[in-house]
Amino acid sequence: MATKIAFLVSGLQSEDKEQQAQITSRLLSIAQNECLQASHALLLYPLVTLLLNENIDASSAAQSAIITLVNNSDDVRSALIKIGFIETARQILIDENTPNHIESNLLDVIQNVLFQGVNGNEMIGLVSILSQLSEEKSEEKKKISQKAKMILNLLSGFGITGSSSSNNIQLVNVNEEQKIQIEEQKRNINELERKDQDNKRLFDEKIIMISELQRKDEDNKRKITDLERQLADSKSKPIINNQIVS
Repeated sequence: MATKIAFLVSGLQSEDKEQQAQITSRLLSIAQNECLQASHALLLYPLVTLLLNENIDASSAAQSAIITLVNNSDDVRSALIKIGFIETARQILIDENTPNHIESNLLDVIQNVLFQGVNGNEMIGLVSILSQLSEEKSEEKKKISQKAKMILNLLSGFGITGSSSSNNIQLVNVNEEQKIQIEEQKRNINELERKDQDNKRLFDEKIIMISELQRKDEDNKRKITDLERQLADSKSKPIINNQIVS
């Protein structure tokens, strides 16, 4: 499963929009029909990694795929929070060297997650950096500032504004809970990867076994052909009677 997902996600780096749409559709199908809830992290980790890619097209393709998955799957939406996406986003947004397109794509995903009804308390850790981004005045940061303001407005609807002592207490609790969830997800991923490796090993062993059986079958066919040819040769030879001369 992990190998298949990694292969599909790598295909999102193609500039072919139709191919990107097909891959996103396939990933959604995997999320809805083939993934156990515990393995959604395997689906999301490579997508989040691609989202943080300095290549604009690759990052945008990952953003589109994540939003599609989040909008169509409650399990994926929940898994995105559990793998520590919000904390990752906070650290990336704080970094002044982060390219604008990555900031913009991260904010798009965060906004979509909120639109889908995720508990706003999960986003408490973003309030400070969102406030900073919303005050950006430069033209190149204009869209980022607007997106940050939109998210802050959404959070205010959850009663999350500024950095009150109540929010700080909630933030500590959320961070602790996220740490526990991340560790649990890591354990689940390690277990899934181990099972994936076991399945691959069994598959490889079966391939070797099949190849060996095919080889033996070919050997047997060759032996049968040789025996049939020898039998045919023996039948075609004339029998000469030895005569004793007195």
